[in-house]
Amino acid sequence: MTRTRTFLLGIVAAMMFASCSQQEEPLVYLDFLNDADYRLMQVAYYTETKDGEAIAVRFYESPRIFEVNKELSSFTDMRQKLDRSRDSKTPLRIYASDNLVSAIDDAGEQDLEIFAEWHEPVIETRSTLDSVIGSMAELDSIFRYLEMQNCAKGTATIDQCISFQYVIDGCYARAHKMKQILEEEYGYALEKCFSFEDPSGFLAVDAGDCCVYWWYHVAPIVKVNTPKGVKQALLDPSMFERPVTKEKWFKYMENTYCSPDADWGYYQIRPASWYGPGGSTDPYYTSTNWVLDAYSDLETCD
Repeated sequence: MTRTRTFLLGIVAAMMFASCSQQEEPLVYLDFLNDADYRLMQVAYYTETKDGEAIAVRFYESPRIFEVNKELSSFTDMRQKLDRSRDSKTPLRIYASDNLVSAIDDAGEQDLEIFAEWHEPVIETRSTLDSVIGSMAELDSIFRYLEMQNCAKGTATIDQCISFQYVIDGCYARAHKMKQILEEEYGYALEKCFSFEDPSGFLAVDAGDCCVYWWYHVAPIVKVNTPKGVKQALLDPSMFERPVTKEKWFKYMENTYCSPDADWGYYQIRPASWYGPGGSTDPYYTSTNWVLDAYSDLETCD
């Protein structure tokens, strides 16, 4: 993959809340994305970097942490726009290379229409889903099936492989694809567990040959029958080889060997329909599949 294509795919993947009705063609959104070199993003909050030379911005549309350098001539104007996005809960056009923001513009009319669609409530119509998986053996079997869908393994049997091998970004799409599988192939209900940094630090994960840093992470959480009663389990093949407790999942994201500033903060349990921590949705898996495809041939520590 060329550097240009990788950059474009990164832009598309970060704009992760595109949704469409069953009557709409996905290309309505993909054409819009390809015509622009910005990401439509809403500010969650920002902090000062440790060296004081930039601000570190958290956007709902990505677990990555973006930096805005204070030496930019437009920094004051950019910071005002970030404040407005945070306070009014509206998106901005963010121009960035990797995690460095170079420019910020106000959202256009079409941007606002698309953003509104991303946040339309999902009407749940299925009432026949089982709320508890029958046994740990069954849960282990489901986990192995999910793991088999890893894009890097070449063993996927579903319509779009899942980019478990690329943990830097895309957790929202991976979690949503697992939701689709659990509901449609196994008939089980689930929720999403969102894990967040403490604002005094960030989440840090040892990915083998490198460390990865986030402000949030998300994975499906399910209920399962065990010899000790009904328990909860996290499903995250990007980080573990088996289902784990949420406490173990949280601890894994506070790796102080990666950084002494690694600091897990809190978690939220949200409905399975939530795509990102800002309450966005992707009921037809349009953005989900696009993001997974965009990251399908990338590796974490390249």
